[in-house]
Amino acid sequence: MTMKYLFQPGKIANLEIKNRLIVAPLAMYIGDRGYISDRLINFSVELAKGGVGLIIMGASLVEHTGEPGYEKILEAEGMGFWTSLGDDKFLPGWQKLVKAVHDHGAKIAVQLVHIGKYAYSGILAGHPPVSASPIPVKVNILFGGKPGETPRELSHQDIKQIEQNFARTVKRAREAGLEAIEFNVASAYLIREFLSPSTNQRTDEYGGSIENRARFLLEIVERCRQEVGKDYPIICRISADEFLPDGNSLKESRIVAQLLEKVGVSALHVVGGGHVTTVPVNPMNIPRGAFVYLAQAIKQVVNIPVIACQRINDPWLAEEIIREGKADFVAMGRPFLADPEFPQKAQEGRYKEIRPCIACNQGCYDAAFSLSPITCLLNPRVGRERETAISKAPHKKEVMVIGGGPAGLEAARVLALRGYQVSLYEREKHLGGLMRLASGCSGREEFASALDYYLHQLSILGVEVCLGKEVTAELVQKNSPQTVLIATGANPIIPPIPGISGSQVITATELLAGHKSATGRVVVLGGGMVGVEAAIFAAKQGSMKESVALFLMSEGALPAKEAIEFTHAGKDVTLVTQRNKLGTDIGMSTRGVRLKALKGSGIKTILEAQWKEVVAGGVRIERDSREELVEAESIVLAIGTKPNQELYSRLEGKVSELYLIGDAHTPRNMLAAIHEAFSTARQI
Repeated sequence: MTMKYLFQPGKIANLEIKNRLIVAPLAMYIGDRGYISDRLINFSVELAKGGVGLIIMGASLVEHTGEPGYEKILEAEGMGFWTSLGDDKFLPGWQKLVKAVHDHGAKIAVQLVHIGKYAYSGILAGHPPVSASPIPVKVNILFGGKPGETPRELSHQDIKQIEQNFARTVKRAREAGLEAIEFNVASAYLIREFLSPSTNQRTDEYGGSIENRARFLLEIVERCRQEVGKDYPIICRISADEFLPDGNSLKESRIVAQLLEKVGVSALHVVGGGHVTTVPVNPMNIPRGAFVYLAQAIKQVVNIPVIACQRINDPWLAEEIIREGKADFVAMGRPFLADPEFPQKAQEGRYKEIRPCIACNQGCYDAAFSLSPITCLLNPRVGRERETAISKAPHKKEVMVIGGGPAGLEAARVLALRGYQVSLYEREKHLGGLMRLASGCSGREEFASALDYYLHQLSILGVEVCLGKEVTAELVQKNSPQTVLIATGANPIIPPIPGISGSQVITATELLAGHKSATGRVVVLGGGMVGVEAAIFAAKQGSMKESVALFLMSEGALPAKEAIEFTHAGKDVTLVTQRNKLGTDIGMSTRGVRLKALKGSGIKTILEAQWKEVVAGGVRIERDSREELVEAESIVLAIGTKPNQELYSRLEGKVSELYLIGDAHTPRNMLAAIHEAFSTARQI
């Protein structure tokens, strides 16, 4: 079965694009103080080689003439990752990048931004940041989530100067050979600060009505058109619904879309939400294609091309969007981090070989919030393509990988790619380890697609898989492999409190794996990520399946409200932690979503409590210097884990090459385990 629509050529203005796949602008954090780095070129070349039609380079700074101190922004600590088109000195790097991308058949554009109130006085020679109105940023994601400063409201003279700066920068982009530019009107930053009523309280002609709030954006487009002519493609990335009580809704955005078409914008790149939003738009619990309706709604009121984006990670979903006319192009960001060969594999029908984006956010959004270079949980090569190439092994040899969790799977894949004869042993009847357990948690089902990818890779690479087999030192010595990798994971920590060995006590791993069940009322001990997920998992047991609820409400057996309540009403669960916060080891981009799921599941939480004793009726705890009983029939332990190094210890000195990887080395998150396994296997 082939795709008829996704790989048809398309056009934005006069720009011909070989297919309908666009790389959404990615802030990679690997620029070099405004200049294009070799790492950024290597990354972009991989995308071009993978078969994408158009690459939109991540946010790049516009010229800042007339704004004191802005030239220092690229020298500021933590800000050197930005790229810029704000000066002619940056042109040679852009020209080198453009040529490299063109050599591999892709077209290239750039997104331009003025960061507005997301700057701060420390990088502006003591001057405050600027904005439409003097409203500070509540959470400044560019500076580790700290509160922003109160910006200075721009004067009319300031506005005209910035419009001129945008025009000069667009002209410079065209001189660099970039075939289009995109204005960021969605995430945050200055243009959106004028457009949104949540950040614009002006009373002059740049504030008030939607037409007035759009004036700054429209004047920028008009000024750029004067500079580069009517044919140069200008794209605007707009938030069709900001999902804010005081923000723009789809109604206002449709008006803006029509205004943009009238002033000569060539295409609209449509997303939902932004840096601040009441609706999550990027974690994995968001359904695939959840925001395509926004692109469809904008397309209904304009005649220029519309680009759909957000939570699209499946080529068949992208094909459907184009086929049904919901959008003219599909932009993806994270899926191309996970697999830059996504287009080529899809076009050749190798769908199962696409390394999926599971929207875990560990390597991308969470890294961005900490101002670290972007990577990917499933693709350790992101941003390090040249130095992490997988080479063929100089000599054939037999390798045993013991443990079929994330680290073992990745090690086996890489070793097989290098030409080794690989056997993978797992004591359970299924591969996957923590990846399989995670996929069974509500809202974490995307982990299953990662596991499917690994299973297919092992199959086509000829890895011998041995399941349900406990590996001993004697078995390893009998097989006599030249190399052994130990990926036996970690074991649950059992706290030394009275009664902990009772029959009503199980570990979170036993619960999530289905080895044991939690009956009656449940207490979960431990408030980290595993404790949160175990509590949600336990709470969902005994609840009505959503499919049943949908049937009952659609057939009139239950009112919709009651059916939804029954869907979420499961077990009585209480989570008890010694900490003063929950889920502190969950990434910043996902933590809020999981805590909402915790609350939405009806789970009670007790913070800053000491576990004293497990008794027949529950758990005795102490808080505020007073003891109390938390009643429960089942106790779930999610205290943490310790590395399982027993087999490694028995094999030390008995095999020629012995490696310890993943949680067996040190318990960490899944990204760390996979990246360590990749690095080890690549260098053996």
